[in-house]
Amino acid sequence: MTRRIFKLSAIALSVAVLAGCASVTPQGVLTDTAQRMGQQTPAPIVLISTSSEQTAAQARANNLLAQALDQAAAVELAMTNSPAFQAMLANGVANSSTAAQGGRIANPQFGFERMQATGVA
Repeated sequence: MTRRIFKLSAIALSVAVLAGCASVTPQGVLTDTAQRMGQQTPAPIVLISTSSEQTAAQARANNLLAQALDQAAAVELAMTNSPAFQAMLANGVANSSTAAQGGRIANPQFGFERMQATGVA
């Protein structure tokens, strides 16, 4: 009975530890960034990673450029159409992922070495 309780406790502890491992998603980083920026950004922060997102961003930029630009539209245009801004977002996501991975326990490694006697003296 005690052995079973110990075994179940060990399983529950390992599940809790593994469930607590931090994972980083690009959308989570962007959401956190948007929350920190608050009302300073007139448009949602989007990391463009697919061709369809690129097409939509280009269409949005063309739509903004077709109108007279005010300050909010200029900021949205820069966030939508700037390769430097997109690189900064990608770098932020990569840095967050690296930090989360650095805090994790390393994968166990198994080493095997075979020793062989070559001669008896």
